[in-house]
Amino acid sequence: MYGRDPKTLFAVFANALPGKDDEYNHWCDQIHIPDAIQGGLFYTCHRYRAVGAGGLRYMNLWESDRTDLRAGMEQMRPHAEALKAQGRIWPVFEVVWSQVLTPVAAGEPNPGTVKAVTTVQNDWREPLDGERFEAWYGTAGLDVAAVAARYHSTYRYESYDGSRGRFLSVCESEGPVEALAGAWAGVAEAGTSPFARYATIFEQGHPPEPEEGDPLPGRPGAAWAAHWEPLLQRGTSGRSP
Repeated sequence: MYGRDPKTLFAVFANALPGKDDEYNHWCDQIHIPDAIQGGLFYTCHRYRAVGAGGLRYMNLWESDRTDLRAGMEQMRPHAEALKAQGRIWPVFEVVWSQVLTPVAAGEPNPGTVKAVTTVQNDWREPLDGERFEAWYGTAGLDVAAVAARYHSTYRYESYDGSRGRFLSVCESEGPVEALAGAWAGVAEAGTSPFARYATIFEQGHPPEPEEGDPLPGRPGAAWAAHWEPLLQRGTSGRSP
């Protein structure tokens, strides 16, 4: 993002625990991101706060030059365990969901000012196995909405590990975030997609899928659009935007 196409993207959706927003933001900015970048897997992280109604408040987008990010995440496990043992993983937040993604195609990034971001997802509870990103995007009418909102850069990703068929579009705008929601009315549900259960890096294996008959929150929908304000851009070695 911000004018650069990463080879892989690690999207993390999280909430601070009640009353812990200040502690969460301090930990994330001053401790967690520097620690994670020092591990060598990511070169930058972009942080955002949700704008508008919804239960999910924060999104971190980590960029990497590694093409096999899932293998890299496994290699990061000892580093993460060491940080936890040192007390550097603070109990002030909950990860709602994370996903490793790869670009669908070469984008047309524009290193313009980013005052607001819109994310667009399909239903991540029910991945669209075998369906292409562009087919989903066009069928849902999302291309029309994006043009109407006048985003200067749009990045398109799909999951490549575990359950394929989870799609994410990240749209950057120079306009105020409050002006974006109207373009998606009637096209996408407001907010982030409902998620299945999540397993952290400290748990072995992939995030568990729901058991048959086990209800999950939210009603089905073709797409969800959430709007965010940027909080932080941080990288190392002069590689951050």
